[in-house]
Amino acid sequence: MAESPSDVISVLESLIAGDPEKLVEAKSYAILARLRRFNRDAHAIVNEQRQTTLDARNSMDQAHLGLQNLLYERRHFEREIQKCKQFQFIYHDVPLYDLEEFSQLAPEASQTIDDHDLMKNRLEFEFTERARLQDRLKALTAERDRLLKLKKETRVKMEAQAREETELAKAKPHNRKQQLLRSYCPR
Repeated sequence: MAESPSDVISVLESLIAGDPEKLVEAKSYAILARLRRFNRDAHAIVNEQRQTTLDARNSMDQAHLGLQNLLYERRHFEREIQKCKQFQFIYHDVPLYDLEEFSQLAPEASQTIDDHDLMKNRLEFEFTERARLQDRLKALTAERDRLLKLKKETRVKMEAQAREETELAKAKPHNRKQQLLRSYCPR
């Protein structure tokens, strides 16, 4: 039942129309009831504002926390970028053919425009060259070992023949013939 305040007051006035004391008492109760209602409304408004303020504060705290997280990530990424810029790559220490030699030795690989691709091509070329030279070194080492073995065998044979010759020279003349025959015609 929604009544306006003036309707309520007119009903109260009709009830206490004759007695002024009752009229004052009734008006004071009506005023007190209105004051209580205003007080309840004020408390409700204050509670709503507190909740609104709390929500706004939580929202601001979340935004601030998000900002702090982003700033932390930014500092982390900046440190990582700085580490990457200071990193000493091993390819700086690898002796490579200079660009002119590289262009002559591998003309198809040196035609790229991009510096990164050019460096990759130079490193790949250097790798294949080193592999080729390593294979050549292995082949030459094997050939050297074979020749050293042959030289050693030849030296052993020559030393054996030299010993036989000295024995033959020291031997008696009639034994020389027999020893010569034995050395050249083994049985």
